[in-house]
Amino acid sequence: MGGTLAIPVMIFIFTVLSYMRTRQVFNPIGILCVWWGFWLYVSNFSLAGLYVPSFYTQFLYMLMLTAMVFGSLCVPSVCRVVMDESRNRRILDRWKVMRVLLFLVSPVVIFYFKKAMGILDMDILGSAYRNEAFGAGDSILFGAGYAMTLYHYFVIPIVFMSFIAGLVFYAMYGQRLLLWWSALLLCMDAVMMLGRFHLYIIFAMMLSSSLFYKQRLHPDRGKALPKFNRRWGVVCLAVGLIVLTALISSLRGVGSEEEVSSSVMRVIVTYHTAGFVMFDSERQDPRSFLNSKMTYGRGVLGALDTLMTVCIRRLDKSVQAVAIEIGETLHTFQVLGQDRGMPVLMNAFGTVLYPIYLDGRELMVLVAPWFYGYWLTLLYQRWIQNEDIHSLMLVLLLFYVGVFSIFQSYISDFRFWPVLLGIVTLNKVICRTSRSIQNQPRHA
Repeated sequence: MGGTLAIPVMIFIFTVLSYMRTRQVFNPIGILCVWWGFWLYVSNFSLAGLYVPSFYTQFLYMLMLTAMVFGSLCVPSVCRVVMDESRNRRILDRWKVMRVLLFLVSPVVIFYFKKAMGILDMDILGSAYRNEAFGAGDSILFGAGYAMTLYHYFVIPIVFMSFIAGLVFYAMYGQRLLLWWSALLLCMDAVMMLGRFHLYIIFAMMLSSSLFYKQRLHPDRGKALPKFNRRWGVVCLAVGLIVLTALISSLRGVGSEEEVSSSVMRVIVTYHTAGFVMFDSERQDPRSFLNSKMTYGRGVLGALDTLMTVCIRRLDKSVQAVAIEIGETLHTFQVLGQDRGMPVLMNAFGTVLYPIYLDGRELMVLVAPWFYGYWLTLLYQRWIQNEDIHSLMLVLLLFYVGVFSIFQSYISDFRFWPVLLGIVTLNKVICRTSRSIQNQPRHA
């Protein structure tokens, strides 16, 4: 019990330290500490019948948060510069290339969405649809070959990067097209995958973008959005997400009042704490994949490791992507608790600590979160001090990974690394182009 009481005390200390570093109450590091600490604390009471994680597993999670906070404290002070509004306008003009890319990939998403609706309408697979459509081997939705790889590693990252850019440009300049267009495609992808978490992600990222935008130190700059439109936009989005969530729940067989009530409890408590229990189960099993292998960074690289493995397998078929091995392990149903005398069977949960621990045990638990906390705080400081658009985009991406990795490792997901590289690369190209224009000789 003493260890349980230590969690809120340490989280309070972490939030105070993050406030002292950023001078913002609702800073990303502080929010993440409260988010992870709260659900780790709740997991000690077995409210949904799940087993309580062991003391050492909880120690590892607190060690991860400690390293993240110390990484943020190591960030040097960011020099405040006079904001050049014309620079942001030029960046906005050059980011319009995302509209072209989004236009090119939209037919692909729409095609597979219509195909998925046809398969679901026939109702021949039932609950096996997700495994048959997105599991290993030939897909009933994408077929054989590299279609699913291209969809996950090229099409969806473009849509997700457009969504992040759309959030920023809507907040700063009221431009809606990129945001709503990409959000619609992400909703289609969510329904296709019967994935309610995707809708959760859309809503949470819209709230976080609004929060971080208001924290900038130049509140008079940019276009102020009408409160009426913004309020009704949030209301319409919330209603739409509720309707879509209900649709997905019905497609997945959640129908009766008792089932709906149980589903709500599962979402609120079970889904937010199952990752702790599954990681604990794997860590304590000496024969588990987690204890039988060390991957030295490949687990965290995730999508990049998978793409490199696709190329290497042309020469050596025995090479397997770590992300696929982790997926196969965690998708095996495990008994994570007892509810009303019945075993609680769950899969696909593991939190971000699973690949981190797999990569280097306790040393990696210290190193990886330290770098994450450092870069997240540095980018956040650049945004609130200098209104750097690209910094805000990266803050939203890193914050999304931090929040939703409580369910599974989104740092290993196909949405993270391709989008991160895309934003960084486009930023470099835009900055280089802007400098070239500024350095051109002016003729009288």
